[in-house]
Amino acid sequence: MIELGELFKKDKKGLYYLSSRDVKVSDIYVPQISNSYSHNTTFYGIEGIDNYIIKDSTLYPYFNNRKRHLELLKALTKRQDKIDKVDFPVAYYLSSFMLKGIVIPYYKDYLSLRYIIYVYPFDELTKFYNQESNKLDNLISLFINILELVIYLFDNGINYNDVNTSNFLIYNNNIKVVDFEPGFVNFNEKNSRDIKKALKKYEDLINLVLKKYQFQEKFNSEEDFYSTEKKVLELRKRLER
Repeated sequence: MIELGELFKKDKKGLYYLSSRDVKVSDIYVPQISNSYSHNTTFYGIEGIDNYIIKDSTLYPYFNNRKRHLELLKALTKRQDKIDKVDFPVAYYLSSFMLKGIVIPYYKDYLSLRYIIYVYPFDELTKFYNQESNKLDNLISLFINILELVIYLFDNGINYNDVNTSNFLIYNNNIKVVDFEPGFVNFNEKNSRDIKKALKKYEDLINLVLKKYQFQEKFNSEEDFYSTEKKVLELRKRLER
């Protein structure tokens, strides 16, 4: 986790925050391609801070939105010291004493998997993610890396169910998971219901990638992580063109 600068303050509950009284913010361009049921999120750059940006969090009814985001932020930041493969949100942003956004890590020059598959053909995936010399092996490696991150979160008590192409970034040839939203993360004991939900979203992610890359194959997840991983590896044999 990157050290927070002096512009960050700590509230009575121990959460870090930024205030519009202390920092200047401005719209920042983040490459996005929205889903049919959603819209692009607004992000703000922070003057004097390069490693973090603010994600607007005012899209929902204010009171419930504020409470749920702060509860999630507290739960995630409490676990960050034990998590080294995922960077969680670090603080919240206040403007006119109201919660306006959540401060998240910023990976300059990243692209989301969704953006890549919608804008670039399959043969250009290796420009962004290049772990294997064979392009099909490389695609399978990408799928496995995403699944490994989901498993990692579950193994560390974070049931993450927002598995979609918008929430996985490719940065410096590695996968980063982002976008921790209330309603898609819980800290219940690992259970089959949450695992199945995450794996169904993972199945949808793979099928969207295959569709955009003009593969005819369909992928079906299993009911547990191990069996699903095995099935991803078996998918490789069916992707020969």
